[in-house]
Amino acid sequence: DRRTAEGYEPHGATDPKCDAASSYVTELKDKADKDGEKPPEKNDYKPQPGLNFKFPFGTEQKDYQVYDDNTGKAVTARFTGTEEVNGIETYKFVQSIPDTKLETRSVPGSLVGATESSVDADLYYRGVNTMWVEPVTGVQVKQQQQQHQELRAGTNTTVVFDGTLAFNGKTIAQMV
Repeated sequence: DRRTAEGYEPHGATDPKCDAASSYVTELKDKADKDGEKPPEKNDYKPQPGLNFKFPFGTEQKDYQVYDDNTGKAVTARFTGTEEVNGIETYKFVQSIPDTKLETRSVPGSLVGATESSVDADLYYRGVNTMWVEPVTGVQVKQQQQQHQELRAGTNTTVVFDGTLAFNGKTIAQMV
């Protein structure tokens, strides 16, 4: 929606809502059918509520619901103040995603400290996303994602990812 920047039904419903028929993620198969070709695509239709690609034009100093790709839900991004980024004033938003079970996977037991050859383990995710937004356009000129993922099987836990992903200086300069 051009006014709110939230997910929008692309065929003009009277009361447009973000729903499974209007939102999808395109996934590629692991391999192409033939060498040198692009792998086939498949659209995974699912709702993507909240802000998706950018903040609205005229971003305000308030909290917003922002879609989180990992959990598939809108999570509050709290306005925490203003900050200068490469000479322009931005609004800083922080989104804290709580510990969330994403799925259950069958994994080698040794991966989670179990003696069985294969066990079911739950994949959990949590994170903190920080976004610096230029308020006139709603463009995120700087972004940082702190992510933590772990497999849990009984009392055993194995960290599979724990890191920070961020725009580099060149990307920030281009966004500014």
